[in-house]
Amino acid sequence: GSGIGVKFFQTKANAHKYVYILDHSGSMLETFDYLREEAKRSVNGMLPVQSFSVVMVSESASVIFPALVRATPDNKKEFANKIATYAAKGQNDELLEPFKEAFVKAFAMQPEIIWFLTDGKSDPKLIQVVDDLNKGKKVRVNTIGYLTEHDPMCEDQLKDIAKHNGGQFKSVKEQDLGK
Repeated sequence: GSGIGVKFFQTKANAHKYVYILDHSGSMLETFDYLREEAKRSVNGMLPVQSFSVVMVSESASVIFPALVRATPDNKKEFANKIATYAAKGQNDELLEPFKEAFVKAFAMQPEIIWFLTDGKSDPKLIQVVDDLNKGKKVRVNTIGYLTEHDPMCEDQLKDIAKHNGGQFKSVKEQDLGK
């Protein structure tokens, strides 16, 4: 490959409001720096007419901006500074609550597109939670499985969330990272 690796997040000119949900649990330790760079690169590529926020999820969910902010140079810089304070730690495999909380916060910001990036299984009930939050199917949910080993169950969960919500599932393997 060209060494750039995979484009995780494709921002489209015709959508303006994005929320990223990024898993930063301890199992992301090896790859978190890379994901952080990817998120920064995606945000930096946005136009000022676009807006975004980021929900970080490990054992609980926290927001980098409490509401969508315009993708201005200042907000891009603030995002880079804030995401730099997060480390990969904690444990959320098989749990529902942290991910549910993250999606509740994300949907509350009324985005057009949510990207959900995780490396592990959440509780299968998450599929239903997202369906309930997205009743009118106004929001497209794209899922990205950062799966170091092939895990069909985790992959199926993420595929279902994307499929039910008009989004796409992307599987990213270690070798895709251009390491």
